[in-house]
Amino acid sequence: MHPTGWAWALNELGVAYLVVALSAAALQGARVVTQDIDLWFEDRSDPRIAEAVKRAKGVWIPRSFGMMPPMIGGDALGDRFDVVLTMSGLESFAREARCSAIG
Repeated sequence: MHPTGWAWALNELGVAYLVVALSAAALQGARVVTQDIDLWFEDRSDPRIAEAVKRAKGVWIPRSFGMMPPMIGGDALGDRFDVVLTMSGLESFAREARCSAIG
């Protein structure tokens, strides 16, 4: 599976998430450079996140350890996905999801 293909699994499983930060700006056509994809999950404890990552042969570490936030990675997915814990300057996840371009 392509490294971003696991996002299709998130959608298929009905996991609520938003692509945020420069990743979102790039998807909307902004001329930006970023090396990662920032994901904001409505509920980081949702077991379907782990299932989607597993389908892509990746690893989901759902809890923070030390200064590191939850992580998505592994050989199949690389280290391009960052899990966002909070978003400054935005409304609640539910409100932002309602106003998102996709959903």
